[in-house]
Amino acid sequence: MTVRLLVAAVIFGVALTMSPIAGATEPVAAVPHGNVEPALDSVRGKVAVAASGAPVDDRVAVIVENGTTRPARVKSVTATATRGGGATATRARTVVAYPRVLAPGGYALAVVKFPRDGAPVGATMQFRVASRQARSSTDRRALVTGDFVLSPPMTGAVAQTLGATVTNPSRARTARAPRAVVMCFNEARKPVTLTTTRLDVAELGPTRSAPVSVRLTTLCPAYVVAASAGLTSSAWRSSSDSWWSGWWSASPRSS
Repeated sequence: MTVRLLVAAVIFGVALTMSPIAGATEPVAAVPHGNVEPALDSVRGKVAVAASGAPVDDRVAVIVENGTTRPARVKSVTATATRGGGATATRARTVVAYPRVLAPGGYALAVVKFPRDGAPVGATMQFRVASRQARSSTDRRALVTGDFVLSPPMTGAVAQTLGATVTNPSRARTARAPRAVVMCFNEARKPVTLTTTRLDVAELGPTRSAPVSVRLTTLCPAYVVAASAGLTSSAWRSSSDSWWSGWWSASPRSS
Protein backbone atom coordinates (compact mmCIF):
# COMPACT_ATOMS: atom_id res chain seq x y z
CA MET A 1 0.00 0.00 0.00
CA THR A 2 2.88 2.36 0.86
CA VAL A 3 4.57 1.62 -2.48
CA ARG A 4 1.36 2.41 -4.41
CA LEU A 5 1.02 5.75 -2.61
CA LEU A 6 4.64 6.65 -3.37
CA VAL A 7 4.20 5.78 -7.06
CA ALA A 8 1.02 7.84 -7.25
CA ALA A 9 2.76 10.79 -5.61
CA VAL A 10 5.66 10.59 -8.07
CA ILE A 11 3.31 10.46 -11.06
CA PHE A 12 1.33 13.42 -9.75
CA GLY A 13 4.54 15.42 -9.17
CA VAL A 14 5.78 14.69 -12.71
CA ALA A 15 2.43 15.79 -14.14
CA LEU A 16 2.64 19.09 -12.30
CA THR A 17 6.22 19.61 -13.47
CA MET A 18 5.29 19.00 -17.11
CA SER A 19 2.29 21.32 -17.00
CA PRO A 20 3.33 24.75 -18.43
CA ILE A 21 1.08 26.67 -16.07
CA ALA A 22 -0.85 24.84 -13.39
CA GLY A 23 -4.50 25.78 -13.68
CA ALA A 24 -3.93 28.19 -16.59
CA THR A 25 -6.45 28.69 -19.34
CA GLU A 26 -5.47 27.28 -22.74
CA PRO A 27 -3.67 28.15 -24.93
CA VAL A 28 -0.58 28.44 -22.75
CA ALA A 29 1.74 29.54 -25.57
CA ALA A 30 2.67 33.20 -25.16
CA VAL A 31 1.84 34.16 -28.75
CA PRO A 32 -0.74 36.56 -30.22
CA HIS A 33 -4.16 34.99 -30.66
CA GLY A 34 -7.84 35.89 -30.67
CA ASN A 35 -10.99 35.23 -32.64
CA VAL A 36 -9.57 35.87 -36.13
CA GLU A 37 -6.73 34.54 -38.26
CA PRO A 38 -5.02 37.56 -39.85
CA ALA A 39 -4.70 37.66 -43.64
CA LEU A 40 -0.94 37.78 -44.22
CA ASP A 41 1.06 38.36 -47.38
CA SER A 42 3.88 35.94 -48.16
CA VAL A 43 7.24 36.92 -46.65
CA ARG A 44 9.04 33.66 -47.37
CA GLY A 45 12.72 33.76 -46.61
CA LYS A 46 12.71 37.02 -44.64
CA VAL A 47 11.38 38.83 -41.58
CA ALA A 48 9.06 41.51 -42.89
CA VAL A 49 5.72 43.27 -42.56
CA ALA A 50 3.09 40.79 -43.74
CA ALA A 51 0.02 42.99 -43.16
CA SER A 52 -0.65 46.64 -42.44
CA GLY A 53 -3.60 48.94 -41.97
CA ALA A 54 -4.44 52.33 -43.39
CA PRO A 55 -3.22 55.32 -41.37
CA VAL A 56 -5.58 56.23 -38.53
CA ASP A 57 -4.71 59.41 -36.66
CA ASP A 58 -1.15 59.18 -38.03
CA ARG A 59 -0.71 55.67 -36.69
CA VAL A 60 -0.30 52.51 -38.74
CA ALA A 61 -0.89 49.06 -37.28
CA VAL A 62 1.35 46.33 -38.71
CA ILE A 63 2.00 42.61 -38.38
CA VAL A 64 5.58 41.37 -38.69
CA GLU A 65 6.05 37.73 -39.70
CA ASN A 66 9.10 35.50 -39.55
CA GLY A 67 9.26 33.84 -42.97
CA THR A 68 12.64 32.23 -42.30
CA THR A 69 13.45 28.77 -40.95
CA ARG A 70 15.21 30.09 -37.82
CA PRO A 71 14.07 32.06 -34.77
CA ALA A 72 14.35 35.82 -35.20
CA ARG A 73 14.38 38.87 -32.93
CA VAL A 74 12.62 41.99 -34.21
CA LYS A 75 14.85 45.01 -33.59
CA SER A 76 12.78 47.73 -35.27
CA VAL A 77 10.08 48.47 -37.82
CA THR A 78 10.53 51.53 -40.05
CA ALA A 79 7.67 52.94 -42.13
CA THR A 80 7.92 55.54 -44.88
CA ALA A 81 4.80 57.40 -46.04
CA THR A 82 5.09 59.10 -49.43
CA ARG A 83 2.62 61.50 -50.99
CA GLY A 84 2.42 63.96 -53.82
CA GLY A 85 3.84 61.49 -56.32
CA GLY A 86 6.83 60.81 -54.07
CA ALA A 87 7.82 64.46 -53.65
CA THR A 88 7.33 64.33 -49.87
CA ALA A 89 8.12 61.45 -47.55
CA THR A 90 7.87 61.03 -43.80
CA ARG A 91 9.62 58.27 -41.92
CA ALA A 92 8.80 56.81 -38.51
CA ARG A 93 10.16 53.91 -36.50
CA THR A 94 9.23 51.71 -33.54
CA VAL A 95 11.33 49.21 -31.60
CA VAL A 96 8.40 47.63 -29.77
CA ALA A 97 6.73 44.46 -31.05
CA TYR A 98 4.54 41.87 -29.33
CA PRO A 99 6.35 39.53 -29.07
CA ARG A 100 9.89 40.58 -30.05
CA VAL A 101 11.17 37.03 -30.63
CA LEU A 102 9.48 35.01 -33.37
CA ALA A 103 9.60 31.32 -34.10
CA PRO A 104 9.63 30.37 -37.80
CA GLY A 105 6.16 31.22 -39.12
CA GLY A 106 5.31 33.29 -36.05
CA TYR A 107 4.10 36.87 -36.13
CA ALA A 108 4.18 39.97 -33.93
CA LEU A 109 1.90 42.99 -33.47
CA ALA A 110 3.22 46.54 -33.70
CA VAL A 111 2.19 50.11 -34.44
CA VAL A 112 4.22 52.90 -36.05
CA LYS A 113 3.45 56.43 -34.94
CA PHE A 114 4.03 59.33 -37.37
CA PRO A 115 4.15 63.03 -36.53
CA ARG A 116 0.94 64.96 -36.97
CA ASP A 117 -0.30 64.81 -40.58
CA GLY A 118 2.77 62.74 -41.45
CA ALA A 119 0.72 59.80 -42.74
CA PRO A 120 -2.42 61.13 -44.44
CA VAL A 121 -5.05 58.78 -45.82
CA GLY A 122 -3.99 57.79 -49.32
CA ALA A 123 -0.26 57.95 -48.62
CA THR A 124 1.85 55.15 -50.04
CA MET A 125 3.43 53.08 -47.26
CA GLN A 126 6.70 51.18 -47.39
CA PHE A 127 8.13 49.15 -44.52
CA ARG A 128 11.50 47.84 -43.47
CA VAL A 129 12.10 45.44 -40.58
CA ALA A 130 15.47 45.18 -38.87
CA SER A 131 15.98 41.79 -37.24
CA ARG A 132 18.62 39.32 -36.21
CA GLN A 133 18.76 35.62 -35.55
CA ALA A 134 17.66 34.60 -32.05
CA ARG A 135 19.03 31.77 -29.95
CA SER A 136 15.57 30.63 -28.90
CA SER A 137 12.06 30.72 -30.36
CA THR A 138 10.68 32.02 -27.06
CA ASP A 139 10.39 35.65 -26.01
CA ARG A 140 11.21 35.70 -22.31
CA ARG A 141 9.08 38.84 -21.84
CA ALA A 142 5.99 37.46 -23.60
CA LEU A 143 2.97 36.75 -21.41
CA VAL A 144 0.00 34.44 -21.90
CA THR A 145 -3.46 35.88 -22.60
CA GLY A 146 -6.88 34.26 -22.43
CA ASP A 147 -10.45 34.45 -21.10
CA PHE A 148 -11.43 37.11 -23.63
CA VAL A 149 -14.74 38.93 -23.08
CA LEU A 150 -15.82 41.57 -25.61
CA SER A 151 -18.41 44.04 -24.36
CA PRO A 152 -21.48 45.11 -26.35
CA PRO A 153 -21.09 48.33 -28.39
CA MET A 154 -21.04 51.46 -26.24
CA THR A 155 -21.64 55.15 -26.81
CA GLY A 156 -19.07 57.85 -26.25
CA ALA A 157 -15.28 57.86 -26.62
CA VAL A 158 -15.04 54.16 -25.76
CA ALA A 159 -16.71 52.02 -28.42
CA GLN A 160 -16.10 48.67 -26.71
CA THR A 161 -13.97 47.07 -24.02
CA LEU A 162 -12.14 43.76 -24.20
CA GLY A 163 -11.53 41.94 -20.94
CA ALA A 164 -8.76 39.36 -20.66
CA THR A 165 -6.57 37.47 -18.21
CA VAL A 166 -2.79 37.91 -18.46
CA THR A 167 -0.53 35.20 -17.02
CA ASN A 168 3.20 35.06 -16.47
CA PRO A 169 4.24 31.63 -17.83
CA SER A 170 7.65 31.63 -16.12
CA ARG A 171 8.21 29.63 -12.97
CA ALA A 172 11.21 31.74 -12.00
CA ARG A 173 11.02 35.27 -13.42
CA THR A 174 8.83 38.18 -12.34
CA ALA A 175 7.17 40.13 -15.16
CA ARG A 176 7.42 43.84 -14.41
CA ALA A 177 5.32 46.61 -16.00
CA PRO A 178 3.08 44.15 -17.85
CA ARG A 179 1.09 45.45 -20.82
CA ALA A 180 -1.60 44.01 -23.04
CA VAL A 181 -2.28 44.96 -26.65
CA VAL A 182 -5.35 44.42 -28.80
CA MET A 183 -5.25 44.62 -32.58
CA CYS A 184 -8.61 45.09 -34.29
CA PHE A 185 -9.29 43.82 -37.81
CA ASN A 186 -11.67 44.64 -40.64
CA GLU A 187 -13.80 42.21 -42.64
CA ALA A 188 -10.81 41.45 -44.88
CA ARG A 189 -8.88 40.36 -41.76
CA LYS A 190 -6.43 43.24 -42.17
CA PRO A 191 -5.22 45.38 -39.22
CA VAL A 192 -7.13 48.53 -38.33
CA THR A 193 -5.90 49.72 -34.92
CA LEU A 194 -3.61 48.62 -32.11
CA THR A 195 -4.49 49.56 -28.53
CA THR A 196 -2.01 49.25 -25.66
CA THR A 197 -3.01 49.16 -21.98
CA ARG A 198 -0.98 48.75 -18.83
CA LEU A 199 -2.25 46.28 -16.25
CA ASP A 200 -3.34 47.62 -12.87
CA VAL A 201 -0.62 45.56 -11.16
CA ALA A 202 3.00 46.70 -11.24
CA GLU A 203 4.30 43.16 -11.70
CA LEU A 204 3.27 39.53 -12.12
CA GLY A 205 5.11 36.94 -10.07
CA PRO A 206 5.97 33.53 -11.50
CA THR A 207 2.83 31.76 -12.84
CA ARG A 208 0.65 34.57 -11.48
CA SER A 209 -2.34 36.04 -13.37
CA ALA A 210 -4.18 39.34 -13.40
CA PRO A 211 -7.21 40.72 -15.25
CA VAL A 212 -7.07 43.60 -17.70
CA SER A 213 -9.73 45.65 -19.46
CA VAL A 214 -8.70 47.30 -22.72
CA ARG A 215 -10.76 50.31 -23.79
CA LEU A 216 -11.20 50.43 -27.56
CA THR A 217 -12.00 53.58 -29.52
CA THR A 218 -13.48 51.63 -32.45
CA LEU A 219 -15.75 48.62 -32.71
CA CYS A 220 -13.64 45.47 -32.65
CA PRO A 221 -15.61 42.36 -33.61
CA ALA A 222 -12.40 40.66 -34.84
CA TYR A 223 -9.31 40.91 -32.66
CA VAL A 224 -5.93 39.44 -31.73
CA VAL A 225 -4.43 39.91 -28.26
CA ALA A 226 -0.87 39.78 -26.95
CA ALA A 227 0.93 40.82 -23.76
CA SER A 228 4.47 41.43 -22.59
CA ALA A 229 6.51 42.53 -19.64
CA GLY A 230 8.13 45.94 -19.88
CA LEU A 231 11.58 46.63 -21.32
CA THR A 232 12.69 49.03 -18.60
CA SER A 233 10.87 51.29 -16.20
CA SER A 234 11.51 54.25 -18.49
CA ALA A 235 10.21 52.45 -21.57
CA TRP A 236 6.61 52.61 -20.44
CA ARG A 237 4.36 55.54 -19.83
CA SER A 238 2.64 55.71 -16.48
CA SER A 239 -0.86 55.56 -17.92
CA SER A 240 -2.67 53.71 -20.69
CA ASP A 241 -1.92 54.89 -24.19
CA SER A 242 -4.07 53.51 -26.95
CA TRP A 243 -1.49 54.25 -29.60
CA TRP A 244 1.90 54.40 -27.91
CA SER A 245 4.50 52.58 -29.99
CA GLY A 246 7.44 52.53 -27.61
CA TRP A 247 10.66 54.31 -28.41
CA TRP A 248 9.97 55.84 -31.78
CA SER A 249 11.49 58.53 -33.90
CA ALA A 250 9.97 60.36 -36.84
CA SER A 251 11.47 62.84 -39.25
CA PRO A 252 9.95 64.39 -42.37
CA ARG A 253 12.17 64.80 -45.39
CA SER A 254 11.73 66.22 -48.88
CA SER A 255 13.16 64.65 -52.01
